[in-house]
Amino acid sequence: MQLADSGQTIPDMPPSTRHNVIIFGETGAGKSSVINMLQLSGSNKATVSSSASGCTLSSTAYEGTIGDQPFTFWDTAGLNEGDLGKVPDMKAVVSLYHLLHKLKGGVSLLVFCMKAPRVTEAGRKNWDLFINLLCHRRVPVVLAITYLDQEDMDSWWSDNEAHFLKNGITPSKIVYRQYQVTREDSEQVATKADIGVACITATKGKARKNGGYALEEEYEESCWKIRKLVFESHLPEPWKAEPVKWFQEVVREVRSGHWLCPDVRHVTDYLPGQGVYKLMERWGMKSEEEAMNIAKAIEKGVE
Repeated sequence: MQLADSGQTIPDMPPSTRHNVIIFGETGAGKSSVINMLQLSGSNKATVSSSASGCTLSSTAYEGTIGDQPFTFWDTAGLNEGDLGKVPDMKAVVSLYHLLHKLKGGVSLLVFCMKAPRVTEAGRKNWDLFINLLCHRRVPVVLAITYLDQEDMDSWWSDNEAHFLKNGITPSKIVYRQYQVTREDSEQVATKADIGVACITATKGKARKNGGYALEEEYEESCWKIRKLVFESHLPEPWKAEPVKWFQEVVREVRSGHWLCPDVRHVTDYLPGQGVYKLMERWGMKSEEEAMNIAKAIEKGVE
């Protein structure tokens, strides 16, 4: 199914099997906190790191339910960790790539976590790599914009959308089903929810002396936004990853020994394929060798 950001609404679909939702983004963007918001009452909480270094290397699964639909939420390694990160850049990319391919039940939604206020170069490249090259634009991807506790969450996206579009970050606009409001959600109905985006704060803030938390109201609104977004945006039928044709194989004949009775063997050379050239084009890379090395690392996987 080729997705288009058309704003089209598709009729309600009945819940079926458990759907896989992958949460990805840079370190410190709040991926683990978003998973805890999606789980709400889940007992298996994701570890939230307050340090600059990543605490998640391998992908970790957390089960939860939104409405009557069961999900598995995947917490993934932070992309482009930087000097302080524990996970090298390519290992994080490779880990996520291989997660896409090992999920037998397919993938129904990608949630890209980004820390406000601006789009980083690493964020733009990671979006482009996974959405356009690895997933072939066959999986809807939505945005969770975090760290908006000091901002107007309801108007932030309309004020900043043009900056994201300029950088090629265009969240999916298809709504596959309507989120049914529960008793717990009834107070949040008046909260504005953007299609394809959840502008949120992923923390309750500091505890108040007289009870409660400083950002408790904003946090509850954010939980409603992100749960509604995931429920309405996931594919009715999961997509199963297709291999990227990084290389083209060229077999050549090599002869050695005496010409009357030569030793003949066949050698396979790996030349740049469609995937390598697309990577160079989308990332603006001039070095074919560099693109080949990245493709080899992705294919090989995490040691």
